Amino acid sequence: MSMMSSRSRPIEAPLTSPAIRITLVAIGLLAACSASAQTLDPAAALAEARAAFASGDYAEALGVVRTMRIQAPNSRHLPEALLLAAQAALVSEPFRARFFLDQARSHAQTSDAIHFEIAVTAAELARRDRLLEDSLGEMQRALRLQPAEIPRLRLDQVRLQAAELAFYELVDLAVDEEKRKGFLAVAAYLALQIVQPQALEPADRRTYDRLVRDVLWSTITPAMLGLPDGNVTAIAVDADDVWIGTSNGGAARYSQNTGIARRFTGATTGGELSDTIRAIEVDGNWVWIGTAEGLSVYSKATSRLWRVERFSAGSSRPNVWALEGIDGRIAAGTLGQGLWLADDPDGEWTKVEDPDSLVRFVQALLRRGSTLYIGTLDRGVAVMDLTTERVRRVDRLWAAGAKNIHALSFDESGRLWVGDHGNGLYRWDPDSDEVTRFTKRPGSLGDDYILASATAPGTVLFGTHGGGAYRYALDGGGWTHFDMTPVVDCPPRHGMGANEIRAVAQAGPFAYFGTQGCGVAVLADSLQYAADAASN
Repeated sequence: MSMMSSRSRPIEAPLTSPAIRITLVAIGLLAACSASAQTLDPAAALAEARAAFASGDYAEALGVVRTMRIQAPNSRHLPEALLLAAQAALVSEPFRARFFLDQARSHAQTSDAIHFEIAVTAAELARRDRLLEDSLGEMQRALRLQPAEIPRLRLDQVRLQAAELAFYELVDLAVDEEKRKGFLAVAAYLALQIVQPQALEPADRRTYDRLVRDVLWSTITPAMLGLPDGNVTAIAVDADDVWIGTSNGGAARYSQNTGIARRFTGATTGGELSDTIRAIEVDGNWVWIGTAEGLSVYSKATSRLWRVERFSAGSSRPNVWALEGIDGRIAAGTLGQGLWLADDPDGEWTKVEDPDSLVRFVQALLRRGSTLYIGTLDRGVAVMDLTTERVRRVDRLWAAGAKNIHALSFDESGRLWVGDHGNGLYRWDPDSDEVTRFTKRPGSLGDDYILASATAPGTVLFGTHGGGAYRYALDGGGWTHFDMTPVVDCPPRHGMGANEIRAVAQAGPFAYFGTQGCGVAVLADSLQYAADAASN
């Protein structure tokens, strides 16, 4: 007999079973979301998120964005909301910030303007993680977009941030010279592209001014030259080549384009060159090198260097302090053995007759037209007629106090600038015989000991014993002191790094300053030239 009666009914599942409850909850949520999606205004929600973010209520902003992601995933307003969420999470939840940025970047409705700000925010995130090259790459990515909706000032702010990162952080971290120069070029080009620096906020403007000043400087270090001595005593520029002499490390020829240097020392030349260099002069095919032990010459035609043995005073090798090319001839000034002339390195050398001993101790030479100007240790400035070889002293300068002369330069107006070691600087007009003296005082020179000078278009450059370098603008612009901070370790990160400037040269848009201990500091006269030089 069956145990089920004819009145038995099938057992029904209770309405409270877990499966039914989950189904009903899901249906209810979908219905609620559907109803909310119909009523959510994405634009209003974005405005609400903006307000919350601006007030610092990041939790509220994140909540609004979360709602938008669920209820309006295809809205054109969502990418900006995701960007706000990333910025809100940037400090405390970097992983969450990165998630929001990826979501915003991949959204189909993201505009170029939002892509720009996404990249800038990603750069900040990478910088916080010390991923500095990634940070620079994100800012460069943003700047390549340059959307029309982004104001120029905002573009300039990002350019400044990127340039500052490249120059002040990545240059110092570069593992090789190629990468270092690459970051220098990036910094210079970014600074060059800043359109309205005057519109920057005061703090940004100060950063910009400092950046430009620092980017214009570069350094040819002793390591780049392969020399053991960073005390530079002589500089001569010959097109791409820079010839550099040092106190005790010999000389080097440095190619600015390739960065390759060739060393010339007593050891590398088999004794044909003294390691104590006093002067270098490039004249046509010859590179003359005056040393504490005589004169050497380099032939550009044969790439050979040798000591000029026929240039001597008796049995001794003269201490050659000054050289000047004169249309194929060479004038060599010695310290104690007078002034000498020759037409050929291995030809006859003639000592200039000097009955009054005006040019026995020569420290500087400068040719202009048919006259050779001679700076002496103790007799002021003398002039020699190159036709007659007669020598006389410039009495007006002597009377004004110019005695111990280390530097001579003519400016574009035909006035001679005379640097005295201890008595400051003199400007002499040969036509009127008028003399103007510049001495140590505020707004002018910071040192009365002038060691070197050179002329540049519209300016004259000076190096001093302890006051750094100066530039005088001939248009009445006055003095510029090249501001630098001496450093313990050379080369300096930026600027000169030394206050004693023994050699100065100008070639094209670049000024070269030979420092005591830190090699050669190079100053470009514009960001464009600085960028081009770093790109070579």
